[in-house]
Amino acid sequence: MNETVKASEIYEEIIAINGINEVDKDSYIRNLRNKMTFIIEHVALRSVSDFKKGNNIMIPVNDAPIVRNLIMASLDDEYSYIVDWFNNSLNLSDAQTCLCLFMSIREPIMRAEIMGETDDVTVDEWISAICGLLNVDMAGNTIKMKNKLEDFRSRTLVMNNTVSMGDVIVGHEDGTRSYAMKGVHEHRRLSEELLRQIVENLYLQNDYFDALGQIIDYMIEDAENKAIPYIERYAEMKSLSDSETAKQMIKGATDSMASEYYPWFKKIAAFLHVHPEEAQRIEKLADTNDLEKFFR
Repeated sequence: MNETVKASEIYEEIIAINGINEVDKDSYIRNLRNKMTFIIEHVALRSVSDFKKGNNIMIPVNDAPIVRNLIMASLDDEYSYIVDWFNNSLNLSDAQTCLCLFMSIREPIMRAEIMGETDDVTVDEWISAICGLLNVDMAGNTIKMKNKLEDFRSRTLVMNNTVSMGDVIVGHEDGTRSYAMKGVHEHRRLSEELLRQIVENLYLQNDYFDALGQIIDYMIEDAENKAIPYIERYAEMKSLSDSETAKQMIKGATDSMASEYYPWFKKIAAFLHVHPEEAQRIEKLADTNDLEKFFR
């Protein structure tokens, strides 16, 4: 039978370490009992009755140092994430918060082993349990995916233009304009068959995240490749034009002060800036120069 330690003995140890005086002792112990209940019910996901023997809560001896360290951390503002967690004031649906809490809670758990107060098996069990409780793997994957999506957003901006295709605009004598025909953009949808092929051999959550990462990486490369022919055509037009900038080259194509082409040209310039080899290749192909400057 496993050896156990009374919860009251853990409380007395904490009181001695923190130097709590007799006047404050009773209220302090009540607070410690609440922290113990939180650990049992919200961290270990057990019932207090599972550990009750008579009027005492009995904690396995190997777990006791970890429980003590967690309770003390929940009272220490240096462990703000743990303090907030024990006060039910953390948003655990936020991936970054879950990761920060996990990193914070690992230290007092591992310290019990470092100080020789418990064994590595017990520490690993606690860390694994909390990792599952906080969905740490999913949180890490979610943050990686957010970063990858941000990378996708920034690297595919050159393919993000609002230039209308298929619009037929009519000018009127009073200077106003109207659409004789307005182009319609159809949203692309992947076929059910293709989607089934993608998920066919995916079984774990990590599998889905890995597949999403591969798809995003492939899309980044594809978008960059598809942008090049557009830039090549503008480069050829530049070589045949006296215009110093792309904006000057399309002047007259719009009567508005603002044009959807201008933001797109800026994105092309940014693309050329981060792909100088590609810029040089296109300049050589079109027999022109200063292409990045042309689109700025």
